[in-house]
Amino acid sequence: MTLKIYFNPQCSKCKIAKNHLEKNNCKFQIINYLEKPITKKDIKEILQKGSLTINDILRKNEPEYQEHIKSKNLSENQIIEMIIKHPRILQRPIIISKDKAIIARDEKSLKQF
Repeated sequence: MTLKIYFNPQCSKCKIAKNHLEKNNCKFQIINYLEKPITKKDIKEILQKGSLTINDILRKNEPEYQEHIKSKNLSENQIIEMIIKHPRILQRPIIISKDKAIIARDEKSLKQF
């Protein structure tokens, strides 16, 4: 099974996750979600496989979050639409396997995955 990693090449945590996967001889596909837009189906897959809420996958310090989501009473589908329009608000890196997804922001979660 080839893993998918939602990746931002400028992100140090993404680079650490990629290096970890390479070091452990994992097959993976890099998805630069800033260049190849993420879809509603992709986001739903992340939420379902990771047992995550929509709030778990948001980067709340991003200006786009502050402007378009914070202090607004948006539904999950509306927030997903905002992620599609403003992908920088998506937490990263996210790694997905056949049946699991994690936000791989630290070594511990990478090792557990």
